[in-house]
Amino acid sequence: MSHDPEEREAYGSLVEMFPQLAATSEPIPLAPVHVRALAFEEGDELTVGFIVWKDPGGVRALRRELGERIEAALLSVLSRSADELNRDGERRPSRIVLMTFDAIDGDVGAALAPFGLREVPYEPSAFAQTMALVRGEAQRCGAAPPDVPVAIYAVSVALPDEPRGTNLQTLEAVLREGLAGIVWGEKPGSHFLALSASLGAIDEAPLTPETSSLDRIESIVGQLVPGRIRWIPPLVFQAVCDAVGVIATKELGRKIDWAPCEAEDDGLTPPPLLRARLPDGMVHIPIGEHILRWSMMPLAEGELPPPLSDWLVDQFGDR
Repeated sequence: MSHDPEEREAYGSLVEMFPQLAATSEPIPLAPVHVRALAFEEGDELTVGFIVWKDPGGVRALRRELGERIEAALLSVLSRSADELNRDGERRPSRIVLMTFDAIDGDVGAALAPFGLREVPYEPSAFAQTMALVRGEAQRCGAAPPDVPVAIYAVSVALPDEPRGTNLQTLEAVLREGLAGIVWGEKPGSHFLALSASLGAIDEAPLTPETSSLDRIESIVGQLVPGRIRWIPPLVFQAVCDAVGVIATKELGRKIDWAPCEAEDDGLTPPPLLRARLPDGMVHIPIGEHILRWSMMPLAEGELPPPLSDWLVDQFGDR
């Protein structure tokens, strides 16, 4: 770990979505909740899809296993380096779709609510390409190719409303240039400093390594619109993760280590991870997973989460 700072086509899977990753010809294990995501384009819409072949054992199992799949898929997109993004593009999904091919015991709607997934009608013509990919995936893992889904659920993925959405895209473009050749965690504080420097492009002042800066970052990149995945572009997302480590070090005086987000043998990049020396010992903090859950996953109607700075002080302050 590194130490303290100073033409359109259909894609059958996330592996096919990013060609540098492992080949899809490898055997795929059969599980009630399919082990990997599908990704495909229809017009201007990029969809990341998930499949439930069989009831995994009720809604609690569905919520747990689907949550693992959704978080892993999103983090794989959010954790890529500037070099990868410059080469392959951001590949931001417009929506997430869940297709179930079995009746599931329990209140499915309540189980899917934390992901913002709501049932949508099945229209054969609209889902023809999707179903072709699903049937191909079924053959790869030894499942019987399904005819029609029992139910379909969807949630949109969106940047903040304008003009803040455009501002975020501007920041991401500046970060792609400024962070070329650097992976998250390799140079602790690099993403925080790059974000601070980029703020001039949207007429914002630079940041200081204080909790008040985390509030400012949230006011720029966050959104409180319910019922959708609140997208933060990858390098901005990584800068938020980096900011937590920087502020915990500089303002709260904690000893923090960064784990570099270097691509693994399968071509996928692990999400940002911190290790902190706290009064009760060394603690690994999956900061990428935390920021995804806190700042990006859907809000319920009327939900108003506390600021991220509150969590930082609770996590890293005196206990």
